[in-house]
Amino acid sequence: MGNTCPRCTSRGKKKRSCDVATMGDNNNYYRGVAASVEGSNPLVKKIREKSEFETTLKESKLQNKLLIADFYALWCGPCQLVSPRVDQFSNEFVDKAIFAKINVDDNDELASAYSISCTPTFIIFAKGEKVDEISGANVDKLRELIGKHYDEMVK
Repeated sequence: MGNTCPRCTSRGKKKRSCDVATMGDNNNYYRGVAASVEGSNPLVKKIREKSEFETTLKESKLQNKLLIADFYALWCGPCQLVSPRVDQFSNEFVDKAIFAKINVDDNDELASAYSISCTPTFIIFAKGEKVDEISGANVDKLRELIGKHYDEMVK
């Protein structure tokens, strides 16, 4: 995807020279960011491979639930801000939606497949098909779209 690290300006997948080789103790900073952005809510699936995503998409269709795919990056400030709300939504909409997080830096294939150009980007799927997309940390709009598309799906 070609994202740029805000600390060292390296671009591309897994170029982590800033947090592995040169940052020393600051590496703990990135571990903390990873924990806050990726969260620990068991209701939010961490997607690591395309096949995992496809399985989750099929699962949402079989359960008649929306799939909310959260494309994020560890270094993304807005992603860090919105992550706790995504966890909250996964609890609130547990009967209506499955939530999945996809790290764009670790999964270029999915990011490219869905033309992700900024983070966070949320893609909403209903019955296995993409029905909406929202970019940015607008959680109120995300909540609105979840309600709208769930109501349409169950009609």
